[in-house]
Amino acid sequence: MDIIETLRKVSVFSHLDEPSLVKLAHECSIRCLQTGQQLYNLNDPASHLYIVVYGRIKLTTASNLSTYLGRYEILGEMGVISNQPHHGSVKAMRDTTLLVIPRQQFIDFLHEQTDTLFALSQLIIARTQPELQHAHPMSHNRTLSIIPVSSQIPAIHLAEKLTEHLQRWPHVRLVTAAHVDALFGIGFSQTPLDYGHDDLKLREWLSSLEEKHCYVLYAAHQNGDDWSKRCLHQADRILILAEANQTPVHTPLVDSLNQHDWQSQIELVLLRSEGDPSPYTLTWKQLYHARAHYFIHPWAQTDICAIARQISSQGVGLVLGGGGARGFAHIGLIRALEQLHIPIDIVGGTSMGAFVAALVACGFDSIEMTHIAYETFVARNYLNDYTMPKVSLIRGQRFHSR
Repeated sequence: MDIIETLRKVSVFSHLDEPSLVKLAHECSIRCLQTGQQLYNLNDPASHLYIVVYGRIKLTTASNLSTYLGRYEILGEMGVISNQPHHGSVKAMRDTTLLVIPRQQFIDFLHEQTDTLFALSQLIIARTQPELQHAHPMSHNRTLSIIPVSSQIPAIHLAEKLTEHLQRWPHVRLVTAAHVDALFGIGFSQTPLDYGHDDLKLREWLSSLEEKHCYVLYAAHQNGDDWSKRCLHQADRILILAEANQTPVHTPLVDSLNQHDWQSQIELVLLRSEGDPSPYTLTWKQLYHARAHYFIHPWAQTDICAIARQISSQGVGLVLGGGGARGFAHIGLIRALEQLHIPIDIVGGTSMGAFVAALVACGFDSIEMTHIAYETFVARNYLNDYTMPKVSLIRGQRFHSR
């Protein structure tokens, strides 16, 4: 690792001349954090300044607000300057390498470099602005890993399709084991994560891709080899690919997920053909610690577009309210969205809004919804099914049998 070149790319040190950079580099040591590993806790003594070389860090304040810091960003600066304990706790979102500078040596350096002190003060002031205190994790989800639960599921094919919908080259870069082997030699993709020479060489190259591209997608064709583990440890967001109608099974991927305190978002992509049931969705989510799930029809263009929008923070959600017969107006709203070519990626509702939202989720367009609503509530009136109102005035049996 070229420590001097790394320091040169840090904003508060970019003005320094070569002798000053050499002097500062002499005070630096290197520390590596595994995914989910704690760097320091709230109220710990601020004994060091840290600079992110590779990876991503999650800073959580006492008020439970989170900020995400990436390559060439500084952390711990407020405690070092004020000589106060840390005002938050820090964990590695993914495998992270840091430069570490002891507090006293850094303070001595600032006494000689007033321009650096001024630049650092500007950084501290900027970070205390309200809009930066509410940083959203989505803005930092720039690396995405796609891992299948078995080698029979074409995860690389999904990654290629997502790449097509994420603004394309040069904004997006897809990396597979084949790409790594083609560049560095056959088998290099299976380099273990041991911080050896080859491992550091590969980490450096992957980190350089993040500088050049808005999104980097890592895709594996199986889940038990070293490349799939690297994909997990490089990701800000993890998509696990499975068949919706298959019984969930324990795989090496489950063991990998259980070994660390994952800060990255883990989500499930379930392949499901039209009309097929998905009886194991909850079991899949629990087994793989997924916070959310998506259904796609292999390989429906609209579904892949919807996932691409959501992982790039451009998803469209629609929530519909109740109101009895007035809820039919929702169909007019949906027709207007169709005419404006505005997609609906996530939909929900309450009362009559829930009924219309369910029609959207089933894939009906506004014309089909109009016919279904007329048959259900006008022509046959399936809700004309009254009972003693201990819980509800309507039993719902006729509606359910529909």
